[in-house]
Amino acid sequence: MRPGPYSERALILCPDEREGLLAAQLLADAQMPRNLCPDLPALVAELVGGAGLALIADQALVDTDLSALRDWIANQPSWSDFPFIILTDRAETDRNPLTVHLSDILGNVSFVERPFQATSLLSLARTAVRGRRRQYEARARIEELRDGQEQLRFAQEAGRIGTFELMVETGTVNVSETFCRLWGLDVRSTFALSDLYDVVVPEDRPRLKTVGTELPGDALAYTEYRIRRPDTGEVRWIARQGEPVSDTATGARRYFGVTYDITAQKRAEADLRESRDQLANESEVLELLNRTTSALAAELDPDKVVKQVVEAGVALTQAAYGAFFYKARGAADDSFTLVSLAGADAAAFTSLGAPRITRMFEPTFRGLSVVRSADIATDPRYGANAPHLGLPPGHLPVRSYLAVPVVSRSGDGVGALLFGHPEPDMFSARSERVMSGLAAQAAIAIDNANLFKSVQAARETLEQRVEERTRERDRMWRLSGDLLNVFDAEGRLIAVNRAWTSVLGWSEAELLSSRVPDLVHPDDADAAREKIALLDGGTATLRYENRYRTREGGYRRIAWTASPEAGLFYAIGRDITEQREMEEQLRQSQKMEAVGQLTGGIAHDFNNLLQGITGSLDIVQRRIAQGRMGELERFISGAMTSANRAAALTHRLLAFSRRQPLDPKPVKANPLVASMEDLLRRTLGERIALELVLAGGLWQTLCDPNQLENAILNLCINARDAMIDGGRLTIETCNAHLDGAYAASVRDVRPGQYICICVTDTGAGMSKEVMSRAFDPFFTTKPIGQGTGLGLSMIYGFARQSEGYAKIYSEEGKGTTVKLYLPRYRGDRATADEEIEAPVVLPRPEQDETVLVVEDEPVVRGLIVEVLHELGYHAMEAGDGPEGMKILQSDARIDLLVTDIGLPGLNGRQIADAARVTRPDLRVLFMTGYAENAAMANGFLEPGMEMITKPFPMDALALRLREMMERSESF
Repeated sequence: MRPGPYSERALILCPDEREGLLAAQLLADAQMPRNLCPDLPALVAELVGGAGLALIADQALVDTDLSALRDWIANQPSWSDFPFIILTDRAETDRNPLTVHLSDILGNVSFVERPFQATSLLSLARTAVRGRRRQYEARARIEELRDGQEQLRFAQEAGRIGTFELMVETGTVNVSETFCRLWGLDVRSTFALSDLYDVVVPEDRPRLKTVGTELPGDALAYTEYRIRRPDTGEVRWIARQGEPVSDTATGARRYFGVTYDITAQKRAEADLRESRDQLANESEVLELLNRTTSALAAELDPDKVVKQVVEAGVALTQAAYGAFFYKARGAADDSFTLVSLAGADAAAFTSLGAPRITRMFEPTFRGLSVVRSADIATDPRYGANAPHLGLPPGHLPVRSYLAVPVVSRSGDGVGALLFGHPEPDMFSARSERVMSGLAAQAAIAIDNANLFKSVQAARETLEQRVEERTRERDRMWRLSGDLLNVFDAEGRLIAVNRAWTSVLGWSEAELLSSRVPDLVHPDDADAAREKIALLDGGTATLRYENRYRTREGGYRRIAWTASPEAGLFYAIGRDITEQREMEEQLRQSQKMEAVGQLTGGIAHDFNNLLQGITGSLDIVQRRIAQGRMGELERFISGAMTSANRAAALTHRLLAFSRRQPLDPKPVKANPLVASMEDLLRRTLGERIALELVLAGGLWQTLCDPNQLENAILNLCINARDAMIDGGRLTIETCNAHLDGAYAASVRDVRPGQYICICVTDTGAGMSKEVMSRAFDPFFTTKPIGQGTGLGLSMIYGFARQSEGYAKIYSEEGKGTTVKLYLPRYRGDRATADEEIEAPVVLPRPEQDETVLVVEDEPVVRGLIVEVLHELGYHAMEAGDGPEGMKILQSDARIDLLVTDIGLPGLNGRQIADAARVTRPDLRVLFMTGYAENAAMANGFLEPGMEMITKPFPMDALALRLREMMERSESF
């Protein structure tokens, strides 16, 4: 089991030579190493040389001595859990005694039921090899750890390790000189055991079993305890280990051992635990910081700014109390006022007065530095000032203390943030860093708020106001961390502030000789020119983002707000590179969660449907082999039903993903809803009253009418299920105009004119939590088996794909309203009437017509060619794009090309375009099983081209071919 050239190979043991060769060929095609074993002893011998998995047919393990294999499995090292894949006719481990028996013996075993799918077997084999690779990696890490521990042991033997001999009869201990230095004792050779016992911290003394004349067998087993060194009073961690040795001469037992200092290790373990705790709390801290920073940027009331900062500081530092003392402008250095308090009543400070500039408070209130004390009661900087010499009577209990100065961008002290806790050592260096950053944000916010307040309150002359505002703007221009600039209609930068250099690295001279489009990312240059053109037309730019090149060659993402004034453009930009990276990480996490939900739901439903298909076809195959043809139609019908249900599930999944192939047509919603009335009444039952409120003058919309009917029916069924005791269901239609303000408040909604279809019930309603997840795939509140959870997600997907929007309004106990908005269509108001389906009669060709079929899936290609032959067409076929092009470039007659869009080599559209160079009148029918191709049919298809979406009935294909053959118009 050593890692090497054989460590990931697959060992194959199959008594059926054909099955073994087939499995070996599948693995070879997947470029996986493999080795065929003639019998079980040979396989066990190969296992010793190393392997990634074993693929064994179950009959190879029947009536066979498995002792050698069982011994090999039992003797695996702790890191190894070798994977086995067993090919069997029955994989149900709870019903097949053989699989139960093999599971007990093999341990890490997976069963694959015959006949097996190649893709399933390969996927399972790759998974097993990946797991085996991780086992080897785990072994390597274990060996590295063992080597490190061995090296540490050697280092300790050569370093500070004290030795001792316990004399049980006399109650004394003979010690080495190193032992004495480790314990902080005077150097001598012998100590009374009781004296050493007194050095051990009282809480750890029960761990020692060396007191007494009769010692247990594990008296000197490894243990850890703390001592308080007599020389310094310092608490140190000591590890001790020993063993009894029998004297060969007298037979008496002697007790030898060693001790060594593990204080550093214990501190490292404590630091590691603290780091893990900090990492686990990091996302919550970042979210709180982001919320607070955003709130500070928007708040213009200084008192509210301070309150938000204090409350956020208490949450971030886990303080019991928090306060902000504000220094009024122009006041003396020792004049501070309590502005905000969290965690206590302000009355607790009323009788105490303002803090004084003492040794403890001076660094903070002078704006010089942060002060952090693990225990203010023992801090030499505190408690030496009369009259109280410590905390005054009535003061809140404080042991841990953290004080952070709030200094404005100009360097002036604004005030101080003070935090306290009744327990010692509650604030860490990280608390200090976080609050220093928040204090800087608070200073900016307070500066901004005070600036706004002062401007609002100013009653000076116009000249004085202009002068003051000019000074303030100049200061903001110099000190702002945001990118401020002025530029013209040509994109030339006229003025920039210092932040440009600190963020991007360019000097002011370099920037003033540049143009905006030359500094942005090449992909953003055209958009930048468009924004400049809008500004030149008088339109301000809000929340516009692009990427600017740094002097080092990298890029930073900047969010801009710009406004035109007097022929120039004034802009402010904020570096949001790190913010966008964090948002992207969050989105990726949410995507992975959604993918997990989606995968589980698909697997569950498709397994049920595939069982219906494969089971029915298996019975048909057996009945044909038995010559029993009478009941074949029933099983074939069952297989077709399951296949159609699978297609319907795929359709709903595509609707959820907004990639289903729609057939949009001009639709009048009122007649469509009215035509569904009888169907809806039968669906809802007698206990639910149905009311239609259809608005006059309703606009047309452009959508797939069948999908719209399906969406309305799904909404009505959901409403029915919510009204267990009956109720009223109302369907309303109306015209709606969504303005820019509303569209800006709702994600992915465009302003404009829509028709609205509103379905309202008087049922149980939804909670806010359920309503927030109602459109999620496979989310359902119904019992298992009564809903897939795709209904509302399909409706949402259909609305989004039709360039519309869906919204839920609900309240528990009062019912639910779902509004479906579809965009107004201003085209031809005439809509095609529904055609009455007639019995399908497959058309025959009128002459010797030739169809070329290009399809890379052999089964699909074979079925289409077979149907063409049955219909009387002359059919030619090709398995990929290059092969199809050879036929099209020949002199063979080809009346129509049927091709899949997604082909290896050349895709279907490339084949069609190349063929029409020499065959301009060639008709083309595209096939696609990927809905995105069908969704882009509008504008994708040229005259003489059509598209059909898989899966399709063969009679539909025949009708489409005949229609295309009969069209005589040129294109």
